[in-house]
Amino acid sequence: MPSRESEHDAAPVTPGPDLERAGAVFRGVRGRLFVIAYRVLGSAAEAEDVLQEAWIRRQAYDRSTVSCAWRTR
Repeated sequence: MPSRESEHDAAPVTPGPDLERAGAVFRGVRGRLFVIAYRVLGSAAEAEDVLQEAWIRRQAYDRSTVSCAWRTR
């Protein structure tokens, strides 16, 4: 079976306007995401872990190719 590249092996994200904008967008929806994760998992600690993992994974993607269709409000 071929080995999968870890999401932690991605190139580091450099600070700058793009990262600041991404952080602002994430902070804007963080509360809503936390509520959803908490309802699914039933634990505030696990919900926090999921949000942190989502942020880390999000940084590994080219955001110029990702639409914001998931944001409904």
